[in-house]
Amino acid sequence: MRLVMAVPTYWSRHSDEGRREGDLVFDHPTPLDGEDTLGRLLRSIAILDDRDFELAVIVVPTTPSIAAEAESRVREIIEAAESPVTTHLFTFSHLDKTRSLLGENAARYEELLTFAGYPQVRNGCLLAARLLDAEAVVLIDDDEIFEDSFFFSKVKEGLEREFEDRRVMSLAGYYINPGGDYLLKKPKTEWDAHWPKYEVMDRAFEELIGKPPRYKRTPFAFGGNLTLHSDLYTVLPFDPLVTRGEDLDYLMMALMHGIPTVLDNELSIKHDAPPKSHPLWQQVRQDVIRFSYQRSKILAAGKYDLLKLEAENLDPYPGFFLRDDLDDRIEKTSKLLAEFYRSKMDEEGASESLRTLEYVREAALPGRDPIAHFNDLKERWQELMETLVGKTFDDL
Repeated sequence: MRLVMAVPTYWSRHSDEGRREGDLVFDHPTPLDGEDTLGRLLRSIAILDDRDFELAVIVVPTTPSIAAEAESRVREIIEAAESPVTTHLFTFSHLDKTRSLLGENAARYEELLTFAGYPQVRNGCLLAARLLDAEAVVLIDDDEIFEDSFFFSKVKEGLEREFEDRRVMSLAGYYINPGGDYLLKKPKTEWDAHWPKYEVMDRAFEELIGKPPRYKRTPFAFGGNLTLHSDLYTVLPFDPLVTRGEDLDYLMMALMHGIPTVLDNELSIKHDAPPKSHPLWQQVRQDVIRFSYQRSKILAAGKYDLLKLEAENLDPYPGFFLRDDLDDRIEKTSKLLAEFYRSKMDEEGASESLRTLEYVREAALPGRDPIAHFNDLKERWQELMETLVGKTFDDL
């Protein structure tokens, strides 16, 4: 089985430059002069018993002006790490060359040929896999560390199984945090009475990761431990309109197309990420937007030849946040979060918390059909995948 491990790595300007208007926003890009996490991931490959795969590193700068320097820094890291597998870089230049390959039709695929957000970066991973003719792509993030020497053996074992009388095409693993646990165990706060996200996530983890059988359907996945077969990744892209939670949205859209995701509760990887720098209100807002958008897809899907889902089909998580009471939860949470900020004498945070209600309306505009959008996106993605048949990195 020809496997490709695709790893996006995010880079920002030098530390003393800070972020500038127009720079892309990611959770924790590495400053060009900062300490990277990519090297430790690459060094950890040495523990794997099965290294019969190729590696594609997707270099994602927060601005094109640092693209060349970011690529140079990544090449140095790869060389120093002495990775034992064949390694390829996929960069801005590959996107440009793909556009050139498409000629006058390039504009039709523009939202699929960019690194403007997490879904677009994931699509870049799939593009790299296609160019390497991967039968399956293993999505891993650069802030992770292999600790299970049998990781890729388990990936292959999962993909070679039949589940519910069909081949596994979407295989999910899970994260182990630096403390050695898969649970989040976040303390409750005074503002999250109607937004118990971490409690619900831990409930899902306990039910699906912590209990037998080993293989089971899952409504959630970790984007940095997800394997997609070519029969799936060449048919469905990640939706660029999903600002966060692109992994959950991808699983939902795959399920609407009749393809369940299978969790292997023995397939783990250590996740040790730098802390997020975004304020609390922004993190809540991103959740609000993504859950509202996912729910709008569920409501719109009935008009199409897709498997109709209910929120309950995605329980415990994210189904809890896709029910009819979502709008009420958002309103109450926004108000409680504003009160929390005011108790800290932070009027800007309070104001931004209340403004989140405006973003809900934008995420589910009356008359907008997110399934029609996705169907059009899917058609263009399949055309792009077909165009790349037989093409390699050397052709770009």
